[in-house]
Amino acid sequence: MSKEIILIDCDQCILNFNQRVADIYEENFGRKPKIKDPKAFKATNVYDFSDLSMAEMAIFKMKCTGENMWSKMKPMAGALEFVNSLSEHFSFIVFTSMQPVFENVRMKNLQEEGFKIEKVIAVQGSKTHNPKEDYARETNAVFFIDDLAKNFKGIHDIPTELILLDHEYSDGANDDREGIIINHTKKSLLEIKQDLILPYLSK
Repeated sequence: MSKEIILIDCDQCILNFNQRVADIYEENFGRKPKIKDPKAFKATNVYDFSDLSMAEMAIFKMKCTGENMWSKMKPMAGALEFVNSLSEHFSFIVFTSMQPVFENVRMKNLQEEGFKIEKVIAVQGSKTHNPKEDYARETNAVFFIDDLAKNFKGIHDIPTELILLDHEYSDGANDDREGIIINHTKKSLLEIKQDLILPYLSK
């Protein structure tokens, strides 16, 4: 019998994108970046890079792309336990906004960190529509977890429970929710597991 599916976003849900940016900074300049706002969504708002020269910034931006960026991210707090403790009951599909050419790199990163992931689906960003909508409709997943409300736009009319992992971003990343319907908002993966997934399993 096949398992039910949980769709889960990657960056800032199970892998720490912003920490990887800080790590790249330290790898190249021998010091940690100064923190501006730890509650921000964008790395450029979290950290202060104003100490870099134009030449250094060019190097830094180049290093924050491609395989160097996507292959070495570390898990978010509690993410590994969340996924692996539920993998007996669900197939986890990582649903991520990134260039599809790096899909396999992301999968390898997740496997090397110990995540029991079924597969990675990468979708290219778009300014005209929600790139996650089509696949979310196709999978018939029981839950879809993401840290950005905009990634639920247009898909409230499917049976999948839409769960916002709300980091309470201070830089407005989730302020615009017009036309977006979210079934549940939780502050951590642990809350999602205890309040939503375990009760679902006990039905």
